[in-house]
Amino acid sequence: GDAQGAKRAIWKLPRRNGWVGKLIPDWAFESIKGVRASFADYRGRWLIVVFFMTDSLPCQRQLQVLNELLHSGELSQITVIAVSSEPMEKLKRFVQRHRLRTGEKFVIGRIEEVEQFHAHGITMFPLVLFVDDNGVVRIEWMGGAMNKVVAQKRILDALKRLQ
Repeated sequence: GDAQGAKRAIWKLPRRNGWVGKLIPDWAFESIKGVRASFADYRGRWLIVVFFMTDSLPCQRQLQVLNELLHSGELSQITVIAVSSEPMEKLKRFVQRHRLRTGEKFVIGRIEEVEQFHAHGITMFPLVLFVDDNGVVRIEWMGGAMNKVVAQKRILDALKRLQ
């Protein structure tokens, strides 16, 4: 009924940045494991890129859900790259506190050029981008669900749309 319609409307967030159809910028980042990389290094792989802040509850939930989906095998063809502009120590503590299992397929990193965020209108977190193997953004959304089931469903629905 009406309640469901209202719920659905919440997810139709405005496309402020208009990332869809564009190449993801080739920004460099350093992973919490000390590896320097850039988005271009991941060409040939499908990515979910998350711009996040450690003190944002929706960001925490989004990353926990992605981490769980990855380790349960639901995202077998996907690499998750979550980047923040916060200090490296803070990012490492965040990963420990939320028991995120990082590795080749789940990378947490730091982007130094924080002005890039602002220049591209990234002011609300999380910003989630589904990026194809050519580096083109296919789906984007801003903000995240606090409810775990809703957050999971949203990710899996997005992946279905891309198949």
